[in-house]
Parts: sequence; structure tokens; C-alpha cells
Amino acid sequence: MSAEHCFFCQEALDALGKVIRLDGQEFKHLCRVLRAKVGDAVRLRDGAGGWAEGIVVEIGRDWAGIEVVECGRAADDRLPVTVILCRLKRDALELALHKLCEIGVSRVVPVECRRTVARSRGREARQQERWLALAISALKQSRGFYLTEIDGVHRDIASALSSLEQRTTGIVMQEHGAPPHLFDLLARMEAQGRIAVAVGPEGGFHHVELDRLHAAGFLSASLGSRVLRAETAVLVAGYLAGHFYYGKGR
Repeated sequence: MSAEHCFFCQEALDALGKVIRLDGQEFKHLCRVLRAKVGDAVRLRDGAGGWAEGIVVEIGRDWAGIEVVECGRAADDRLPVTVILCRLKRDALELALHKLCEIGVSRVVPVECRRTVARSRGREARQQERWLALAISALKQSRGFYLTEIDGVHRDIASALSSLEQRTTGIVMQEHGAPPHLFDLLARMEAQGRIAVAVGPEGGFHHVELDRLHAAGFLSASLGSRVLRAETAVLVAGYLAGHFYYGKGR
């Protein structure tokens, strides 16, 4: 088995010789899918910067023991970007969440908008569990060190805005009204604090929501003349904002 495969664990990765117990889905992936054997090398992440290189030392019926042979703590590798994303239909939303976690934005803030089609229906706990699983999957895929934080769904734009950190520069993606291209807007911006990118549903934000975003200091930007689906626009905007802004800040 290749040591390139990465596994998530919630135990502290802080001591050489410590044996980490992998069970659940991580065990199934390690031993049922990859068919790991005693002596195989394994990479571990805790999602909060902790990392370890380990060796499989024992395999039980539904768990595996991984001995830590090297460990440390990484600097935060996430982009300093918060994405405010209108709640989309399930498949589109989960695709967007997984890819945003994969590119490493710091936080995603799902929100119910006036033009939202899909609505929460009392399954918030299961929904958060599923979204955490998506974030973990993306972390492993990308070999990242820090999990993207995914909020529960905010009831409206006002709630989403009130949750932002101070010194956050905001950009709202807008199809209509000829706003500047995101490239041009970022080139003029000063890198300070964090950045938030807001992406609405199909058809864009309602004018009342746009007014609230603009009142909060958000600047309008576009991604060009083509009309992108929300799950495409949010990924492109989040990636561009993160790398342009982060690069200027560093």
C-alpha cells in the first residue's frame, strides 16, 4: 500500500511511539479497500494542524493500530477566504462544499436566500454530519492539514453577515449591472484582514439581499460575460479570491 494515502483521526498526534486506533470508515478504507497489512506506512491528519507518519502494527476485526514514528504540527494551510453560499439543491451544494474544502477555503457559510429552492427540513444534525464527512474527504484528497469550517445553514443574509469576523473585506458576485471583473477588483484591493465572497442562487441575490450586502461594505464583481451555475461560480470565485488576495498579503 502506498504511504501517499492519508487518514483522518481525532486523537492527538503528539507523541512518538503512540499507537493510534483507526476504526469506522477510516478502518474500512485502510483495510477493506486498500488491504493494508502490518508494516505498511500510513499518513495521519487530525484536521487541526497535527500530522503523523505511522506504521500499521496491529489489525483487529474492526480497527487497526497505527504506531506514530514521526509527528508535528503544520502552519494553517487554508486560504483566508470565507464563502457565503446560498443553499443549493443537495447534489449541487455537496459538490460545491467538497470542492471548496478541497481547495482549502477557511470557512463556508451556507444561507437561506429569498430565491433558495431547496429548504432545510429538520435534518440539521444529519446534514452537519454529512458535511463534516465531505470536509474530511476533501482534506484527505488534498493532503491538507486544516479542515474547512462549514456552518449550519443561516436563516438569512443578515445572520450570515453578523457571523463574519471583523476586518473582513467582502465581495458579492453579481451577474447584472456590469460590475468590474473579479480580477480587476482584486488588483485594486489592499490585502488586510480576511476576505468574504458571497455567491447567490440561480438568478442571483434578491435586490433586498444585495442592498444589505452593499450596506455591509461588500463590493460587486463578476466572472465575465458567461453565466455560470452557482456551484461553478462559487468555486472559481473562492479560488481566485484566495490566491490573489493571499498572495498580495504574503
